[in-house]
Amino acid sequence: MKKTKKLVSIIAVFLTMVLVFCACGNEAGSGSESKKDSSASSGTSADNNKEDSTPLVIDGKPVKVAYLASEVSTPWMVANTGFLKNLVERCGGEFVVYNADNNAETQAQQAQDIVTVEPDIILLKPVDSAAIVPSVVNLNNENIPVICIDTDADEGCDILTLITSDQTKIGGVDAQYLSEKYEETYVASMMGPLESLIAQQRQDGFEDAAEEAGNVHVLQDAKFDCTWDSNNAYTNTLDALQRYPEINAVWVMGDGMLGGVVAALKEANRYVPYGEEGHVAVVGVDATSDCLDLVREGSIDGSSEHNAAIHSDVAVRVIIDYLHGFDVPEEILFTPAFVGHDNVDDPNNWGGMDLNTVSSWEPLDQDQYQIQYQNAIMK
Repeated sequence: MKKTKKLVSIIAVFLTMVLVFCACGNEAGSGSESKKDSSASSGTSADNNKEDSTPLVIDGKPVKVAYLASEVSTPWMVANTGFLKNLVERCGGEFVVYNADNNAETQAQQAQDIVTVEPDIILLKPVDSAAIVPSVVNLNNENIPVICIDTDADEGCDILTLITSDQTKIGGVDAQYLSEKYEETYVASMMGPLESLIAQQRQDGFEDAAEEAGNVHVLQDAKFDCTWDSNNAYTNTLDALQRYPEINAVWVMGDGMLGGVVAALKEANRYVPYGEEGHVAVVGVDATSDCLDLVREGSIDGSSEHNAAIHSDVAVRVIIDYLHGFDVPEEILFTPAFVGHDNVDDPNNWGGMDLNTVSSWEPLDQDQYQIQYQNAIMK
């Protein structure tokens, strides 16, 4: 009887183990099936272990990415558009850019024309944040997702994601530098277009930080809309220096205008190299390669970094995630830092990247946005 009871006990244990094993197997199988279904519905590959070197080829067709750019000639935009094209095409997609040449009416017409191209997604850098709203509403009605780069559109339309630097802090960083570096400064402002939201935000940030500092004085009659143009900055800087001899600093809202400001200082016999008595401090925005060269030669103090490359890199990763069914954030915000004589040769400065080779720049090693579609090969 003891042997029989022992045998029955062993069989019972064995059967229990089999049932548990089968139940676990069915549970695991159910989970795998659910993951596969989820992948299929989101457009991702069912085989999550397969690396994807062409994540912008979906259902055998290249993704069409169209960029409504405000302009394409400043160093920032050359880097931004060139790197976007590079990354989109290496991921298997197609890229086309529309140049509005800083004309809001032109951009509105381009936004209308772009629908005929049937893009899968649109990147937008508005010339005028308010004027572009009806155009974006039309794109919304066409069910074409829109991502804003650097500059937001006003309320009243749907933007998938805004990818930008903190524009208010960009201005604040420059004012803070002047406050800490110099005892007292009287500042002329070379601004972007007044209808540009980022121009407004940068100026507000600069003036708020200046007021808080107390020793940075913004001359209200020496604020000029230069439309991001270096020639305009040259003319307006000359005018400001003649009318206000107390000016000992120039706040330049975009590095594309720095050359005009430096030329005006020389023309007015006010050019003194950095570090010498009588130097007129010049601070900009972007920290482009041209800016870094001017820092090295002592013509200017530096710039609040506004990294064109990271805007492009993050935008492509967001596009990949969105088109593969992942949720993407409504806003991705970069925090600026000042690039000047103390860190001009830091290898992490995006301005150290050669604009002439933008078509072969590698994807950035960055931690601002981690791609969710992990099969994508960004190389």
